[in-house]
Amino acid sequence: MRWLYAHDMLHVPRNHCIVPYVLVASSKNIIMTFPPFAGENFLVHHPPSYEEEWAGILRTMVVTAILLLGVLPSLVKSKYNRPSSPPSAVTEDSRTTTVSRLTEGNGKVRVVTRTIIKGQDRGKTVTTTTNGITKSNTSTSKAQGLDTRSIQKKTNQKKTKSKRVDSTSTSARTSDKSEENANGNEKEKENKSTKDLPGYVLSLINVLFILALFLLVAHSPNNTTTARQVYVAPLLRPEECQTIIQMAENAALRNAQKTKDDLALHTISSLGTEDQETEGAEEREAKIKKYEKILEWPAGWKKDRHHSYPTTDLNVVVDFDSEDKAAIKRILDARLSPLLERVYGVSRDGVRANDMFVVRYDGEGQQSLSRHTDSSHISFNVLLNDEFEGGGTRFHNRVEETYQDAKPRPGQVILNNAMVTHEGLPTTKGTRYIFVGFMNIDQIDPWTRARKNSSLFSTFLSFPWLTVTLKEALMVRKSSIEDGTNRNSHPVLSKNYYVNGILTQLVQRFARWGDVFAPHGIVTLVNDEHADDYLDALDGFQEANKERLLKSRWYTGQQIYVHIDGSFRSNWAERTRNEDKFKEDL
Repeated sequence: MRWLYAHDMLHVPRNHCIVPYVLVASSKNIIMTFPPFAGENFLVHHPPSYEEEWAGILRTMVVTAILLLGVLPSLVKSKYNRPSSPPSAVTEDSRTTTVSRLTEGNGKVRVVTRTIIKGQDRGKTVTTTTNGITKSNTSTSKAQGLDTRSIQKKTNQKKTKSKRVDSTSTSARTSDKSEENANGNEKEKENKSTKDLPGYVLSLINVLFILALFLLVAHSPNNTTTARQVYVAPLLRPEECQTIIQMAENAALRNAQKTKDDLALHTISSLGTEDQETEGAEEREAKIKKYEKILEWPAGWKKDRHHSYPTTDLNVVVDFDSEDKAAIKRILDARLSPLLERVYGVSRDGVRANDMFVVRYDGEGQQSLSRHTDSSHISFNVLLNDEFEGGGTRFHNRVEETYQDAKPRPGQVILNNAMVTHEGLPTTKGTRYIFVGFMNIDQIDPWTRARKNSSLFSTFLSFPWLTVTLKEALMVRKSSIEDGTNRNSHPVLSKNYYVNGILTQLVQRFARWGDVFAPHGIVTLVNDEHADDYLDALDGFQEANKERLLKSRWYTGQQIYVHIDGSFRSNWAERTRNEDKFKEDL
């Protein structure tokens, strides 16, 4: 089987709540699951359990979204639309109807219907007037007149009774119609009284939601626990340390011999060339000075690879031979990849070494290195020997203006976030060798742009990662302007100085967050007495599972500049001169 590095089970239908969908399904790489760490039982200090921590943060984000974007607006809206004196409901029990029939002297009948609703002072009155029949026929005969009047009286009584019934039904219908109109008016008033929330209330809720998400992300282990702490663990055995030192010294001898040959060739070719252009002569002069610099003591070691903070070093890709590089790669695959994965929560295939070299500090040469930060996401250095006096690495707390010194034994690796300020302490006697690497965490392949398995929490939601990424993008833009190659820079950073200003402020704020809120200290992961067993466990796991484990990129991805989105921009000058070596498949 092959371990799954991303949760493909997180499928949320699009017709569900949009915010949880965005939080969960916007990328399949939010939560990662890693292979088991074979050295877990030997750890005396356990780094964060990233899978559990990230899942907890994600669940809290979803709950926060539901509460702040769903429940809270509903509660505020119901409170906002609540009337000061709510109208009482009108029921049959609360309605009183009075019907009065009045007969006027002129023969007209007036019916008065009055409806009164409890809780109201005034009622509604409906009046209906009906004409009565009062005339009768005249007869000369008294008896006939009496009969006629008796018959007419009965007839009038029947007609009056019939008209009274008609008047009563008419008034009832009119009353019902009036009640319906009244109820309709009340409903219309009620609908008009329901108002939407003011814009400033909605804006405040949105700001509160964004602030809550920011605080949740800011307290992830990538932004707190591992942002400023330094970790020490075994990486090499003593005999392996000596082997790497010997590899470096052999590489220096080869460089010295090759440099002597190149220098002699250029010296001979420069004789008898009086007609050559001045520019060509200047280029040859610069090469000759570079060759002479390499031949200075210690011969074969390069002294100007890093312009801002130069060290006496040799690059593994350029200066070591293929067999040496293959041997180092096997060690890094088995031991460094899982350690980076366990300590920092980064997927193995997202790890790309951007520079890897062996440095020497001498009591009679370069003794130390001044305070600085590295141009990478994660840095490591391994002490290779102990035949010297002094030395060590000092890590600074920029806020408290304090420091701690790390002085590991040979074979131990020091891991730190590259934004931690540090310096190399003076080596007062002897020669101190260290193996150094600058690791970048890629979220896409720089050339193919294929997505890596890096989690969002260890990339875009990691303040240290963002700090280095934005810082590198700004440095690339600055260098492109200085050397006149700004046309190749990323469009976002090409000419927009406002964007550059914002990015600069973000770099400073993200760095400040880690300095203030992240714990500082040096943490030892494995005791010395368990170092061999720990390394054996890592080697055994790699050997048993090497076909199904993802691979880090140690050599082929070195010495490149990338855009802010992670895509390839350009090569370092050293890579351009030795492109074939960086493409070597080991």
